[in-house]
Amino acid sequence: MKKKIATMMFVLGLCVSTVLGGCGKKDADSSAESANTESGDSADDSQGDGSTFSNLNTFSCETMDGGMFTQDDFANKDLTVMNFWMTTCAPCVQEMPKLEEIRGTLPDNVQMVLVCLDADTEEEAAKEIIGRTGYTGLVTKSGDGDMEKVNSQILYVPTTLLFDAEGNRVGSTIVGSSPDLEGVYTEAINTALSEMDKEAEWKK
Repeated sequence: MKKKIATMMFVLGLCVSTVLGGCGKKDADSSAESANTESGDSADDSQGDGSTFSNLNTFSCETMDGGMFTQDDFANKDLTVMNFWMTTCAPCVQEMPKLEEIRGTLPDNVQMVLVCLDADTEEEAAKEIIGRTGYTGLVTKSGDGDMEKVNSQILYVPTTLLFDAEGNRVGSTIVGSSPDLEGVYTEAINTALSEMDKEAEWKK
């Protein structure tokens, strides 16, 4: 697994620079990348190259505290918010204190999970960042099964995806960070809950 992740990182490129609120996992200087990362607004599944994110129906991830997170853990909530980040992405790290604030205000039917894409090779750096930024929620490593598919489809970090209780993709994709992160998350979460006929109870 570690070899696969290392190969993926080599092919796509590590996130080595800040690009208007987000980092590219591969070298890219197109206007499409700038638009996606600058706004931090919700977008559809397209990443600019026509790719679509997979569902997470069968997977397992080791958590940073030594536990496991699988598709079965989706069933506990109507909606799971998954933020994908890397230790080398400055905007990812900068938004983590705000993510902690948001996580603490989520309604009971919504959970947040952070997925560190390079934790398999940068576990100590990931743990240091988590401790320094004060994030106390669940953080996983990259994982296998369907999670490995999703990881390979992500071009920019941070990227946030929403999943229902069965692990199916719902709502909009949030690509990049935003000065109004709480507002962006509020809209995306409430819209997704409404589309699933669940109570949109989280208000900014």
